This record gives sequence, C-alpha cells and structure tokens, in this order.
Amino acid sequence: MATRSVNSRYREHIFYTGLAALLALTVFVGFSRTYYVKGLFGTPRLSWTAHLHGAAFTLWVLFFVLQTALVSTPAGSVCIAASDGSGRRSPAESSH
Repeated sequence: MATRSVNSRYREHIFYTGLAALLALTVFVGFSRTYYVKGLFGTPRLSWTAHLHGAAFTLWVLFFVLQTALVSTPAGSVCIAASDGSGRRSPAESSH
C-alpha cells in the first residue's frame, strides 16, 4: 500500500475542515434573518418547536465542524490510522 505524503494529508485536512466551516457560515448567513439575528430585522416570533428545531440543527452543524477539526489534528489522524473503524481491538492488540 502506498503511503501518501504528509503534504497531501495536510491539504486534505484543510480542505475538509474548510468545507465544514463553509457549511457553518452558509447556515448562519442563510438563517440569520429568520433565526439567528431575527431581532434586528423585526421578523415575527417563532414557536417553541421552531426554536427546538433551530437549536438542534445548530448543534448538529457545530458538532460537525468540531468533528472535522478534531480529525484534522495529529492525534485524530493517528487514531484513524490505528483503527479499522469498528472501535474494537484486534487480537494482536488484545494480547498486550
């Protein structure tokens, strides 16, 4: 299996973290007039279900940005490389 260069992995991490940040910015700009800064624009009040939905979606976007940022760290890269994605230890690791 060929090993990718450190430079290409760095560019890939920057790319995905940048896309996650761009998603968060797009959500903020798109919903700013009707949710985030609606008080500045005099929009009508929202129901509690709309606030619950907005808060849940906002948290999802923030966790998505946090997740991509954490994977981009050197420790996150090591965890991904050492894991098969199942969260279980291999028999070789269990014997130690």
